[in-house]
Amino acid sequence: MDAATTLSDLPTRVQLELLLAYRKCKEAGVGVLDSLQIKRTCIFTVDEAFYEYYNTKIEKGLHQQSIQDVRDKTKRLRETCGDKKLSDVGLGDIKGILAPYKAVTFNTYLAGVSGFFEWCVKRQFIERNPCSAIDRAKIEPKPPAIFTVGQAQELLNVCKMIGSRDGAFLCHRIVRRD
Repeated sequence: MDAATTLSDLPTRVQLELLLAYRKCKEAGVGVLDSLQIKRTCIFTVDEAFYEYYNTKIEKGLHQQSIQDVRDKTKRLRETCGDKKLSDVGLGDIKGILAPYKAVTFNTYLAGVSGFFEWCVKRQFIERNPCSAIDRAKIEPKPPAIFTVGQAQELLNVCKMIGSRDGAFLCHRIVRRD
């Protein structure tokens, strides 16, 4: 059996990965046989790996909003590091991407970007998740809102106008802040 027949027997996805690897090796000036000793980390850029990551999410049948969340949480990573090799993305890159965000958003986006890199680690595209060295932001608890005497009186007046059952429910929900 010749190489072309063997290649055509492989699934399309594997064929595409092999062709991509061949192209990357050729660009790097490395022979195909020598490339067998090269780790996969030298092969994929952030954009190329994200394409695979994104498609696995679609293939899993995730809800459309979940797929949109994946895109949103990795958007800045792809914009700033899309052409970089995965192995070249470092702690400084990740901190720069997350720097503009406040605590809650910082943690949300850190989780999204870290999830992508964990997926890459599992597939041996990289050896280590660059997000693992970043601590989650501490979120300071907000003090509860307290009504002034005047605000409480206005609330009671509104509740009386609405009616006893609906007014009581409304007052209970507003005061408890649930």
